[in-house]
Amino acid sequence: MELQRDIAANAVMSQQILAKQAECCCEVKQQIAALNLENEKRFANLSSKMDQQEIQRLRDQLAQQSQNIQDLKSDMRMQGVFRMPQSYTFNAGPGPFAAQPLPFPAGAIA
Repeated sequence: MELQRDIAANAVMSQQILAKQAECCCEVKQQIAALNLENEKRFANLSSKMDQQEIQRLRDQLAQQSQNIQDLKSDMRMQGVFRMPQSYTFNAGPGPFAAQPLPFPAGAIA
């Protein structure tokens, strides 16, 4: 009789332990799910900010490259084109040999 009572007590205790273990397991799973959700939200916000910064950086880089291409196209259009001076430069007068006669007679060179 006492043995059956001990077996029944052990069975009840085992059921209580299993029930408590299942309850704790469910609570732990719920807490893990809540933490995962919170982490996903934080990561999404951080990722969104990083994506926006990356997109802006790429847009700036694209604009700079576009400007460089326009500059190169402009340079290519002007390549080989003779351009007249837009203004006169300062003139210091005739060269030092222009006003002097040649040191030898004009007919002496054969």
